[in-house]
Amino acid sequence: MITFEMVLVILITAAILYLFATEKFTYDTVALMTIVVLMLTGLVSPAEGVSGFANPATITVLSMFIISAGIQKTGVVHILGEKMLKFAKTMSKQLGSIIMISPLGGLINNTASVSILLPMVMDLTEKTKTYATQLLIPLSYISMAAGTLTLLGTSTNILANDIYVRAGFEPIGLFEITKLGIIVFAIVALYFFLVGRFMLPSRKAQRGITDPYKKLKYTADAIIPAESPIIYQKVKENKLKDYNIKIMRVTRGGRKFKRRLENKNIKPNDTLVIRGSRLELLRADRAGLVKIRPSARFLKKKDKYILEQFMISENSSLVNRTLRSFGFKDRYNAVVLALKRGEKKIRRSISSLRLKFADILLLKGKKETMDLLKMSDDLIYIGEVQGPYRTDKMKYALGILALVVLLASFNIVSIMAAALTGVVLMVLFRVLTLDEGYKAVNWRIIFLLAGIIPLGIAMTNTGTINLLADGIVKISGNVPPIILLGLFYLITTLLTEIISNNAAVIVMVPLGLSVSTTLGLNPFAFVAAVMFAASTSFLTPIGYQTNTMVYTAGNYKFTDFLKIGAPLNLILLFASTYLITLIWGL
Repeated sequence: MITFEMVLVILITAAILYLFATEKFTYDTVALMTIVVLMLTGLVSPAEGVSGFANPATITVLSMFIISAGIQKTGVVHILGEKMLKFAKTMSKQLGSIIMISPLGGLINNTASVSILLPMVMDLTEKTKTYATQLLIPLSYISMAAGTLTLLGTSTNILANDIYVRAGFEPIGLFEITKLGIIVFAIVALYFFLVGRFMLPSRKAQRGITDPYKKLKYTADAIIPAESPIIYQKVKENKLKDYNIKIMRVTRGGRKFKRRLENKNIKPNDTLVIRGSRLELLRADRAGLVKIRPSARFLKKKDKYILEQFMISENSSLVNRTLRSFGFKDRYNAVVLALKRGEKKIRRSISSLRLKFADILLLKGKKETMDLLKMSDDLIYIGEVQGPYRTDKMKYALGILALVVLLASFNIVSIMAAALTGVVLMVLFRVLTLDEGYKAVNWRIIFLLAGIIPLGIAMTNTGTINLLADGIVKISGNVPPIILLGLFYLITTLLTEIISNNAAVIVMVPLGLSVSTTLGLNPFAFVAAVMFAASTSFLTPIGYQTNTMVYTAGNYKFTDFLKIGAPLNLILLFASTYLITLIWGL
């Protein structure tokens, strides 16, 4: 019997999925809204509503962020990457080096390892004949596959384990999924060696005086000076076209013009949003056609400035803030000349644009300012950064990581207790400070977990999960169990691209447990299918954090991910479904 509470939960879930998919709000904001709505409607008690903050999965993920930061601070990943990539002069050797380094992602945060390796790989492509686009997607995909090697590899694994335990099952062992994880990792690696490498695009900037970001199309704010030679020229035939610069918007007297600009005349003091490469924008500025706004009103002409490019990090305090509200110029003593966000053609002033993870900023400032920014947790320098790493603490960091693994793998303590022990030891041995630990945590993911866990509780409390499971059982009829398992894998893959991997796990794991129990099948098989599908969804650049990073840095097109990722996902769909039934039974 369908109750009012069930209908309410389904409507709330649909609304949440819609908000995740449309990105009208950040996912941590949606998670907090979820807690409030569930408590106000009485679908969960106040204690259940905030239980996600004290949930073992949330605490474990938080702890692993800090442990990963400790490993990162000592330079383990950088030193390994530097040694392996140093002698990799061909694409095959470079791919091999990435494959050898990536398994670290099974124990530390793979986003952190990619953020370290990305500038190193970019620098390597400038010194060899390899295209950046031939290495960055493999770097992301292989790092994602490495996350399936252990239970600690991704937050989705940890969350799935927590749901599994709360349903009354024994905890999943730290290396329980390693058997399949090794095969999945090998499939992804072989795919790039045998097939994927020939599908990767070959796009790279010219060599010599330029860099791999010369041809990236940036968006910048500009003003038309009174002496500009393009005054009274039409937008469609103005001299900026000689610089391959496109006018995206004209603002005049408070009025904004975005559409049908071709026949509009350019007038003195017009404010423009323009789009072009870094060098083209600077050439137009020097020629007096336009004046890039920050440099016109902030930097002193007598000082010497340099240009550098930075990517906004995943847990940056800049995310979802505007440059104006953040006070970027005053805080960093540098200005943002231009911004790039994937293939998106921005028509808004960059000073009022809400920034996102993996946006690339073109900064202008003094050398000493840029050196400080290279050490900032808010930004990732696009170029090779040499330390300073705490190499004297490396043995402590590796020892602590080994201890966490031993405690968890032999069930001496729970995974959460082992991870928290690791955090305390990292601080006690001064591998990193507590403040650095706080900064290392991706609080958006923590709030996401804390917000969607109560949704799972509400779905269970109201019987909504059982209702949906009964519907699936009736619809599936006489469908062979292995086909049903494959459908769960496929649906999870698609949901991950739309609503994030953690949200997909919250919906699909309880559903898989209910369906398998009703049909008398192995519940863990369905949990494993969801875990692997949520951690290896390669279809778009927005489904996983590392994809977003390389999408912007590598100047890829959205369709590059679909072209390369779809065949790989199809291979893993069949391989993982079959291997799950072979390893754990159905």
